[in-house]
Formats: sequence, structure tokens, C-alpha cells
Amino acid sequence: MVKKSRKAGVPGSNPGRGSFHSHHVAALNAFTCARRSPLAVMKKKEIAFLDGRELARLATVSKDLMPHVIPVMYAMNGEKVIVAVDYGTKKLENMKANPKVALVVDDYEPNRAVFIQGTCEILERGPEYLRLLNILFKRFETYRNNPWTEGESPILSITPLKVVSWGL
Repeated sequence: MVKKSRKAGVPGSNPGRGSFHSHHVAALNAFTCARRSPLAVMKKKEIAFLDGRELARLATVSKDLMPHVIPVMYAMNGEKVIVAVDYGTKKLENMKANPKVALVVDDYEPNRAVFIQGTCEILERGPEYLRLLNILFKRFETYRNNPWTEGESPILSITPLKVVSWGL
């Protein structure tokens, strides 16, 4: 007697175990892809939430694909997130090798958050650098008390490609 093997993932091939129906795919896509857009447009409530906080967790990945997550202070520039970093840091090294980043800003109670995946531009000098530096100085007293100029600390400008929020 020869047993027929079942193909994994084929609807109905193994009812109740491992079958994945089209309505599951639709539900999954509705959640995970609801905000996918080449140019993400954040909702006003997402921008307001981000404007009301100062700390994000920024995720980068090294050239050998090792993830790195670090808390960072940030400010908003429209829908872009801006972050000052120091030279010689792992996050800067990672972003030079791979400009794709993710960050999350959240509150534990009540449970609410904004999650962003995007690309990062590293600025070190020039008019745009000085404009972003001014935004950071206006936002953070610690930066005003310890100012720097062009070439002393890079500024990251993160452009959202995907935005997901909950609890807002």
C-alpha cells in the first residue's frame, strides 16, 4: 500500500491542520498591508501622537543582517522623523550599509503606538542639515544647552514607506 503525501498549504489538503484559506489571506492582507504606500501619508492622529512624545526605538540592520535596536530622541519634520546621531555608532554604521530602518513610538498604558518602516537619509552639512538642526534645537533643551554645528553630528531624516498604528 502506497501512501499519498499531502501538499502543505493547499486548501483542503489537510483540513483543520495547515490549511490556509483565501479568507485568511484577505484578513491578513487587510491588517498588514492597510497602510502600505510608496509615499505614506500619516493620519493626523498619528502625527499628533508622534509630536507628543520624544523617545522612539530605532531598528537598523548590519551588512551581515544582525538587527540592532536602540532608543533615540526624535522630532518630526512633517511626516519625516529626524534623529541626531553620533559618529562611530553602530546605528550610523548600519545605516551607511543599509538605509532601511524601522522605528516604534509607543505607550504601555493605554496600549497605543505608531510603527514606521522607511528609508533613512544621512545629512552632515548644507542648508537642509541646518534647517533640521534648528528643528532639533527648538524641540530639545538638552540640544540647545549643548549645541553643535555642521560636521559634528549627523542628522537622520527618515522617510516613512509603511505606517501602522494602533490604539489611537
